[in-house]
Amino acid sequence: MQTTGTAGGYDLHSDYWGLISSLPDAHFLVMIERKKCGPDMKEALADAGIFYCYLNLLLEQSRENQRLHEQLQAAQAALADKAICIDQAGSIAEASLQLNGIFQAAERACQQYTENIVRLSQHQQVICAQREKESQEKALQIVADAQKQAEDATTAAQKQCDEMLKKAKAESQAYWDAVSAKITSITNEHKICRLRMANECPILLETACIPTYLCPNLSKETLNDSLYALIGEHTGHMPGEATETYEAINLSSYDAKLLSCNTGDAALRITRISKNTVGQFFEYCTIIARGDMNKYQIVLKNNGIQYTRVM
Repeated sequence: MQTTGTAGGYDLHSDYWGLISSLPDAHFLVMIERKKCGPDMKEALADAGIFYCYLNLLLEQSRENQRLHEQLQAAQAALADKAICIDQAGSIAEASLQLNGIFQAAERACQQYTENIVRLSQHQQVICAQREKESQEKALQIVADAQKQAEDATTAAQKQCDEMLKKAKAESQAYWDAVSAKITSITNEHKICRLRMANECPILLETACIPTYLCPNLSKETLNDSLYALIGEHTGHMPGEATETYEAINLSSYDAKLLSCNTGDAALRITRISKNTVGQFFEYCTIIARGDMNKYQIVLKNNGIQYTRVM
């Protein structure tokens, strides 16, 4: 393109300027390089009414646009990531909420379990206290019953003991009365003193003690006959066995006078204790025999073990 004239030292007959000159009604935008376009060129373009821009600025703008585009893509990607994150965050939040619900339910269950345990423990404490109270009442009742039973048993035992003691005293008194009567009857005796004579001469002084129950009606007149026959006739008791003891003595003045002897004369004292046929006391007798007028003969027989006396 050929241009004519100059503008600010530039050849206006160049192809650019020729094209611009041939199209006066057209509007042009000239891109220039900042470093290669001087002030005159910029002034000529301005005088000609031509808009211009720097090429390197356009490149920089293009690069800036590229960079911004890349940043936009990055931002869009980031926004997408944020959306995902937001979605994920929503899911996590929902999961958290769900977990929180589980945790809350678990916490409520634990709290309810704890409350049930506390309530059960309190109920058990009430039951234990009631059982303890009932046990104490039962124990007190058992002790009271045992004490009453012990008191009743003691009263019954005391009553029984009193009755037994009363009965024993009555029996003892009756027994003692019977024994006393028997002792009285035994100790109440007939003391019989007889002087045995031979040819009008005294030879024996006999003193016999007979219980009154064996011969209650004994009198002086009845002593003329046999004493044993008299007792047997009235009571049926007869002597069963007797033990005699022989002892050499000297006569006392009393006995010597009755026996018509001198005091100090030799004599024989015979002591006889008799029992009846049933083993009861029958007679206690003492015989003083003059030594000069009595002779005793004892016959001994061998029964295989020892000699026995035969009167």
